[in-house]
Amino acid sequence: EQDVSVICAEDLTLTNELLCSEGSSRLIDGVTRRDGRVEVCMDGEWGRVCEGNWDYREAAVVCRQLGYPIEGAEVFHDDQNYIPRYNPITVDDLQCSGQEESLILCDHDTLTSSDQCGDT
Repeated sequence: EQDVSVICAEDLTLTNELLCSEGSSRLIDGVTRRDGRVEVCMDGEWGRVCEGNWDYREAAVVCRQLGYPIEGAEVFHDDQNYIPRYNPITVDDLQCSGQEESLILCDHDTLTSSDQCGDT
């Protein structure tokens, strides 16, 4: 399994959070502010999200959380275009309904080591 990436539909409301406040999400290393690798803030640190069970519903939650419309949200599994990061994998097996306001409100597993997501 790999990290997950998202492309959100364009909108004028940009709130791609840079400050790490509990439960906030961000997209990093994208070509624009609306795409990139997904990270979530937990326990005061940014962590990557493992792709287990990742689909449109989770992508929609990320886009909503960042102030983008959910229509047009895309799942992007090929992270070869993004710079490798060494933040730990924090979240795996997200299961969202698509209606949540934040990724951490979705059912998920919290990880303590990155090897559970296929990192070496």
